[in-house]
Amino acid sequence: MPAKKSHVAKAANKAVPTRRTLVLLETGLLLGLAEGIMTDTLTHLTLSPYLKALLLMIGVIGVFAFALRIIEPVIRGTLKVISKLDTGGGAMLRIGVHAVILFLIFAAYVRVFFPKVG
Repeated sequence: MPAKKSHVAKAANKAVPTRRTLVLLETGLLLGLAEGIMTDTLTHLTLSPYLKALLLMIGVIGVFAFALRIIEPVIRGTLKVISKLDTGGGAMLRIGVHAVILFLIFAAYVRVFFPKVG
């Protein structure tokens, strides 16, 4: 007979976001990073604002297409690995893996958007 989970353990598991939520959050942050890089690059070009806006829109569509074609299969594979890890370590392992990923994204944001800090 499996041991009953305490009320604290149940509450902690409910407080931990699902894998899908965390992956969507990470993907959104990566897409925001890509858009920021494109915006920074386009603002330095000597083109009309209308052409810059058009290029940015095309770039964002391209990044989304890239995400759907390339990143999605990688994410699915990663979810399978994390799912296998989840069976042994539970929510804490899931949070640990995603915390590392979020820290790497954070470091990329600092390096791209605030290069003089580091």
